[in-house]
Parts: sequence; structure tokens; C-alpha cells
Amino acid sequence: EDYYEDLAGKPVTFMVTVKHIYVAKELTDELAKELTGDKEMTKDGLIAKYRELLEERAENVFESNRLDATWSKIFDSIEIVELPTELIDGYYQFDMKYYETYAKYYGVTLETMLKYLGYTEELVYEEAKNNVLTDMIVYSVIKAENITIDDAEYEEKLAEFIKTNEWDREELESQY
Repeated sequence: EDYYEDLAGKPVTFMVTVKHIYVAKELTDELAKELTGDKEMTKDGLIAKYRELLEERAENVFESNRLDATWSKIFDSIEIVELPTELIDGYYQFDMKYYETYAKYYGVTLETMLKYLGYTEELVYEEAKNNVLTDMIVYSVIKAENITIDDAEYEEKLAEFIKTNEWDREELESQY
């Protein structure tokens, strides 16, 4: 029913040619060494390594979903009276400048880049509004819970952020 318009709801036949059938080798200690390049790797060690990676990925997905659900609940439970337009405009201009720089790097127009990324200027503006709202919520929680950070914690987190995102410290601090 949801197929291409001229074929939707009609029976179709697909002709395929099988060019190769891959038969996986039985996992042995030798294959584990070969696959990893680690002369000490064993079959059980490789299985344990991949189990750990899969469990870590599942934990990250779970945590991300939990965070998304929390934010959704927060957004659904608040009433927006008014958002500061100067902050929205600031986020919007910052994001548009980012996309413009990105477009120039690839030698395309801003409009083409936005289209390629699945954005419109209106969506970028809506995202800017959501960023302002998120900032206001976080600030409200920080204030209500009297959350503080000392200089050592600030320096540690700033250094992490700069390293991860490859920002210049002065530029980052002037932005925020």
C-alpha cells in the first residue's frame, strides 16, 4: 500500500541475482587472533569484548532515551508565557552562521545546505526557541536547587569540553 505510486497496492515481482553467498567461519581462537591482530586474543575473550561493547551501547541508548523522556515530560508540563526574543535571535544567528560556514566549506548555498540537512530557516528558528527554553529550564533548576560549581570543577569541565569539541577557550567563554 505504501509503495511507489504506480506500484502501490499492486502485486510485484522482483528478479534478483545472487552473486555471492558468504558462509561465516566458525569462531576459534585462531580466527579471534586473526580478526583482532592480537596474538593473545581468544574466542572467549573476543566474545566477552563484544558483549561488553554491546552492553555499553545498550546502556548509552537507554540513558539517552531516559533523558529524552525526561525532557519531554518537562516540556509537556510547562506553560510558556514569553521567551526573550534577543536570546532566540542570538541562537538563531549563531546557528545560521554555522550552517553558512558549513555551506561555504562544501561550496554550496546556505539554502542547499539547509535542504540537505533537512532544515528550513523556520526550523532553525524553532530550534533556537527550544534552546532558549532549555537554557531557562536548566537555569531555573540550578537556581531552585542551589546548585553551584567551584573553580576547580569549572576548569575541569571546561578543559574536557574544549578537548572534546576542539574549541578555543577565549572564543568559547566569550560566546557563553
